[in-house]
Amino acid sequence: MKNSFVQRQVIRQGFAFGAKLAGILEMPGRDYSKLIGEIESDPLFMQLKYGADGSERAIRYSRFKRAGLSGRFFELNEGIVAHTGDAGAEVEKLLAGKKKILAVIRKIGEERFRRYFICAEEELSVDEIAEHCGVSGGEAVEILRLVNSVDLYNEFSTPQAALPENTPSYNKVAVLVRQKDGIFINFTSVHLARGLYEVNNGIIDRMVAGGRFSPQEKKRLRELLGKIEFVNIRKSLIYIIISKIIEKQRAYLESGGRRERAAFIQKELSETMGVHPSIISRAVAGRSVETPWGEEKPLKEFFLSAHPQQKQGIVNRIVEILDNEKISMSGGLMKKPLSDSAIAGMLRHEYGVAIAQRTVAKYRNELGIPGAFHRNRR
Repeated sequence: MKNSFVQRQVIRQGFAFGAKLAGILEMPGRDYSKLIGEIESDPLFMQLKYGADGSERAIRYSRFKRAGLSGRFFELNEGIVAHTGDAGAEVEKLLAGKKKILAVIRKIGEERFRRYFICAEEELSVDEIAEHCGVSGGEAVEILRLVNSVDLYNEFSTPQAALPENTPSYNKVAVLVRQKDGIFINFTSVHLARGLYEVNNGIIDRMVAGGRFSPQEKKRLRELLGKIEFVNIRKSLIYIIISKIIEKQRAYLESGGRRERAAFIQKELSETMGVHPSIISRAVAGRSVETPWGEEKPLKEFFLSAHPQQKQGIVNRIVEILDNEKISMSGGLMKKPLSDSAIAGMLRHEYGVAIAQRTVAKYRNELGIPGAFHRNRR
């Protein structure tokens, strides 16, 4: 399996990366969103993402698999949904003087607005975007800036149901949607929905060698690329965590919450990703997702140990599977015993219990039952 962006950084940077990652996660959300605003509005970024010369477009968006933007993203019109708190007031203030450009957005239409200004995946210049949408280059730039400005506040103004006093509030980062082929992630912010910044270093190296940047611009370019790496790490980590939650808690999510959540501890995920467990703890703190049945749940609630009662239920299932194996083997219905991996697969598919192969081996050993090789020899 191809390593994730975070895993590649762990391999490349080693121990120093852990400290950097902790700092990234501890950055307040508003400061982080402002950082994205700085990146997107930087003239060098505009040149490398939307430049007129296609051979010099060194930055593109690379969307995450099975992820998109929630339909609940702000509607850019005068009738904007009322949001409570300072963030909502700031957005209303931001849009108050934008009637002219909001009218242009309505003229463009939702489909083209999403395609060219929200997703912005195609490698097009500002003038090419403007031509596709029937607007001026200046209007296209203003729309891009407006989208990024509204998105800056979006993560802090997603309305929540009224909460009792002293109840912790969470930043809803995504809405999980059940589709025919599984669970889909709809992020609540444009910057997450767009995915990672993909940088073509070959193009940049060629531009530097060709004298396309002044000494000052070279310095700013290094700073810009550092910011992009910073943001990519945080985006990637959030996406991986949500994806792994979906993978581990699939039965629970697809059943509308009727089936039990699987045993899943943060240490297990941290080992998979090659980071310290504290990194996972920091990443899930204060963040939530909306389940397919409309309930907001903190990310930390998807991680739970196998409590004694739950563990006993899993052990009972393993005993039941192995009893059936014995009957099938003696009756000639099975040629060889089940491996721990096969037992884990049966637990997942038949009982909605997601545990690792090594956990099956642990419980089997506790029961005094030998592995498949030795059971085959009995």
